[in-house]
Amino acid sequence: MRTLIHGLVDKGRVVGMDIVEITPKRDLNGITAITAGRFICNLIGKAVRAQYFQD
Repeated sequence: MRTLIHGLVDKGRVVGMDIVEITPKRDLNGITAITAGRFICNLIGKAVRAQYFQD
């Protein structure tokens, strides 16, 4: 997953992200929510390291 995120950020500017199809009722152990959270944190972390938020 990190390789995918780093490749996307390194290749071009990411301007948005959408997490869909998480159904808490069917995510009994929370693994889908945890994976989505990790994806978001990794993307934000890589964007910060790539200085996306510098003026």
